[in-house]
Amino acid sequence: MENLDISSSSPKEHPPHDLVDSASMETVCFLMPAVGQPRWSKRIDMVKAEGLKARALAFDRDYHRGRLPDCEVTTLGAIKKGEYLKRLWVYVRAVPTLRRHTRHASAVYAFGLDLALLAMLANIFRRLPVFLEVGDIRPIQVAPGLMGKCMKFISQKTFNASKLLVVTAEDFATGYYADNNISDTPWQVIENKLDLPRRKSSGFGTVAEAPVSVPASLVSKSVANADGTTPTNISSDVLNIGYFGVLRSPWSFVTLATYAKENANSVKITLAGALQEGHEEFEQLIALGNVEYLGAYRSPDDLPHLYQQVDLVWGCYPEPSTQKGASDENWLWAQAVCRSNRFYECCYYRVPIISMASSADGHVVESYGLGPLLHSYDYKSIKENLEAITTQQILVWRENLEKLPEPIYCYTTEAKELAQIILQQINTARDRHR
Repeated sequence: MENLDISSSSPKEHPPHDLVDSASMETVCFLMPAVGQPRWSKRIDMVKAEGLKARALAFDRDYHRGRLPDCEVTTLGAIKKGEYLKRLWVYVRAVPTLRRHTRHASAVYAFGLDLALLAMLANIFRRLPVFLEVGDIRPIQVAPGLMGKCMKFISQKTFNASKLLVVTAEDFATGYYADNNISDTPWQVIENKLDLPRRKSSGFGTVAEAPVSVPASLVSKSVANADGTTPTNISSDVLNIGYFGVLRSPWSFVTLATYAKENANSVKITLAGALQEGHEEFEQLIALGNVEYLGAYRSPDDLPHLYQQVDLVWGCYPEPSTQKGASDENWLWAQAVCRSNRFYECCYYRVPIISMASSADGHVVESYGLGPLLHSYDYKSIKENLEAITTQQILVWRENLEKLPEPIYCYTTEAKELAQIILQQINTARDRHR
């Protein structure tokens, strides 16, 4: 299996001119479970930036619309979370529409295993190349027993039939799809980095294109703007911890609520995003006087406002569970393999992130000194770690974020290289069937 890794920071060769010149003649149909997930919209923007045409085919679903796709969108039907049998019927009914709208497409780019299978079914006699992007591995795919084996078989067969596998972390390819599997399908790593303008810093505390967070409270009295003036957003000696994104961690809600209660006069919690799970725990958290919920937001438009008002960002997830009947942890959880969107955003806006030492975020945070690390899921240990944070430590973390190499958190050559392999696979598929 060929690794076409584009996560590296080193520059790579540009696509051949004939590939670049042919980009405007190709149309990629993006098949999505819903509309509004930032990662999916980023992929559309990436191929459009390199000259390819893009269309979106999506299902209507109650989902956080954090970033809408910048292209024409066709709805294939309505689906609901968890109703898998009903969803299967919606998929079947969507086949004629999907087939009609992909008739003149050059390729289908599907987000998720189920949609890749749907794309292949809809184009079974056309041999239209299908590209598969995997953002995570579901617990059912690594479940013990017959179910896990069946899902593993289906996953690998779908991968083998795809013309390209895009993963957000290398371990998804090497640790799951490549496990005891031989395939000619190439794969690429595209992390959940930011596609924002390059930072142009003119000194600590200022930036030309990316508004940088001035510590909102705890350390604000120790930081001056580059021109020597005092920051305008000083409030009081209150540590403001932000929790942004898709809100679906009841464990995080409970942990933050307990900490907020015990530090009512010295800690503030600011939340923003779409709530998906843990409604009861979430309501108990935002009912506290020192907790503020700002509602859903748009990425990247609202990010500067969010990150400018917090001192630290909560980037922790609950402990990975051990699969029933399995001997080791389900390491394929996103927190163990992928870096979170919050990690990349914190790097860009230079706000230290609170991470679990065992997570993918934590490994990088520890290497570069970008924020506090938690070594245990026990609340007493978490509390001790948070209460030990000093003003000077936050300043050091912010200075380290200032020095961080840009390719760690922002896209550089990824769009160009993704367009290159897409065009190569389209041309190869055509050559094989002439």
